[in-house]
Amino acid sequence: MPISSIAEIANPTAYLQKMTWHGSLDVGLACAKMMKTPLGALLNMLTLQTLVLLLLPEVVMPRPVDLPGAASDVVELERLATRLGPTRLLKLATRPTTDKGRTALLALKALALSGEHNPELAAQSVLPLSELLEQTTDERIRHAASDALLRLSQVLGRSLRCEEADDPGCGADVTVLPLRLVTMAEKSSLPVLTRSVAVSALLSLPISSWQAQAPRLLALAQREQVPLRTAVLAALSVLHQQANRPELLTLVSQPDDALALAASQELCWPLTLPKPNRPGATVSASVPMPVLSRVRAIAAGPLPIAVRLQAVDCLRASQLPEDRALLTQLATAAKAAKTRK
Repeated sequence: MPISSIAEIANPTAYLQKMTWHGSLDVGLACAKMMKTPLGALLNMLTLQTLVLLLLPEVVMPRPVDLPGAASDVVELERLATRLGPTRLLKLATRPTTDKGRTALLALKALALSGEHNPELAAQSVLPLSELLEQTTDERIRHAASDALLRLSQVLGRSLRCEEADDPGCGADVTVLPLRLVTMAEKSSLPVLTRSVAVSALLSLPISSWQAQAPRLLALAQREQVPLRTAVLAALSVLHQQANRPELLTLVSQPDDALALAASQELCWPLTLPKPNRPGATVSASVPMPVLSRVRAIAAGPLPIAVRLQAVDCLRASQLPEDRALLTQLATAAKAAKTRK
């Protein structure tokens, strides 16, 4: 007998009573008849699904407390970190704990591991990591976050577009990352190490994403000292080599001899590399004469020999007799300074 109302689906007992003609038929026969109806088919399906669920193994979701148990196994730590996800790992790295920060350090290590082979996870992590690096006052957390930021920035530098034309950030918007990193480098309130890490992370990204920041990097190189200035000059060197930017040449012409010599070293060291010996390879350009004249004057001047030795790359690249003679003078002065010590 077919089901005639929704109420009968909600109350199978009433339906059985109806099918047994008020008890005149055997209940077993009534059940057999019911199994041939739509309600019976539904019961069959639910029973099968219940059995399948009972036979399936129990799925245990990863928990943050599982991290310490995987600390000594890099493979397991990476697997666990991937399942936990960047959001939960970053929360572990920022919230207070009673284990002297061990969980936070482990979470940052796991975050770096999970993103090394997964650009999507790296893209989701870099901006929150930069915020953590700005805000933390814990030296150990700062070092761990710096390491994670550098490693994940290198991942993005290798695969920023994730092979999809409409995705400039591996599933996350990282177009603001270069600007964020330069802003960090400019903050004098941050530790020098943090600011230098920001420039190094910037240098890991594709040059097309940050070459617009060249004027700000130039200003940073002019007002900062070592070691931050060294990182900034390395970035400007890449811009000069790959995008023909003029910032390094501008610095060489500055009245500050130490800054001019440091900039000329970044300008000249690529010229000292062995020439490519293959068809179609380009030959390095020579040192521009204004640069060479400035370097010669500083190298022969009164600055400490440790500073003047930065002229060596430009003098070697020129290969002119007068520059060879100046190299010999620098070598003699360096040997004499070492003897005096």
